Amino acid sequence: MHHIEFQLATPDDAGTLGSLHAACWRAAYQGIIPDAYLDGFTPEKRTAFFARVLPTTANENYILKAEREPIGMLAFGPAHDEDLPESVGEIHALYLLPGAWGKGYGRQAMGFATGRLRALGYEKASLWVLLDNGRARRFYARYGFVPDGKEEPITLGKELMEARCVMVL
Repeated sequence: MHHIEFQLATPDDAGTLGSLHAACWRAAYQGIIPDAYLDGFTPEKRTAFFARVLPTTANENYILKAEREPIGMLAFGPAHDEDLPESVGEIHALYLLPGAWGKGYGRQAMGFATGRLRALGYEKASLWVLLDNGRARRFYARYGFVPDGKEEPITLGKELMEARCVMVL
């Protein structure tokens, strides 16, 4: 099994996170989100976002590395949904570059995220997934995430539906 390193991101890592986020999105959402929208999801825009957010966020953001090379990103922390109790944390992002798919890195990242959320005192974890993203939905279901019935439209170049999933930690 290949092992990954979880590097806690600092504001100095905004560029690395921005590049990873843009590249991972293009791969994960190809054929789901229109190309025109994905083309606008640039490393520069994502770097600016992380540079603004990292200094003040309550989330833990990680760069995932294999053999010292960045292969993905992970972010989790308090749930952003107002209808959830404070005992529910949220996995806000878990993305891997395509070359890292199918090597067990996702399983390690999910184990790390749920373990950290548990250590932070959360009893449940939530996340949002696009209904059209069957690959991600199957991945999350393997770890016990089940839809809780809440669905919302989201516009990402076109209107899509996303579903909230929750698991007991």
